[in-house]
Amino acid sequence: MIYRIKDKVTIKNYVSYAYTKAYNSPYGDFSIYGRLNPYERVRADKGELIPLLLNGDSNPLYDAELPGRDFTKTQEFNEQLSVDWIMGDGFRLRGQLSVSKSNSETEKYTSPFASQYVLDNVIQKQGLRNMFRSKTGRIKFVYRECHFSRF
Repeated sequence: MIYRIKDKVTIKNYVSYAYTKAYNSPYGDFSIYGRLNPYERVRADKGELIPLLLNGDSNPLYDAELPGRDFTKTQEFNEQLSVDWIMGDGFRLRGQLSVSKSNSETEKYTSPFASQYVLDNVIQKQGLRNMFRSKTGRIKFVYRECHFSRF
């Protein structure tokens, strides 16, 4: 928004808001599949996915079939205000102020039956250990010094 009185005052105000929610793939990173042996069997004789491969690595396809969550939510609000006042006799006063606020929330849950926990026998402990939630927020004020100038 711009408010202007010709040859006197110009006030500019910019406001923006962004919200994103990003889901990560349950199949994991492609680099995991690139490191695996392409001839390794991922299924048992009866067709069910096996949790661990022959070399001891976890089976990413097995883990993808289990329930789980992995997402990030981000909100960001920005406001910028600037004032330009022509005072006369060749003098000008300029000032700027901006305010930013951002929040980010991440939630990741891995099933207690995931292949990384096959050797651990305490299932209740596994589920609690894998619930991960974090929230971060930031408010930022930026004030640019008002100054006079002669034009």
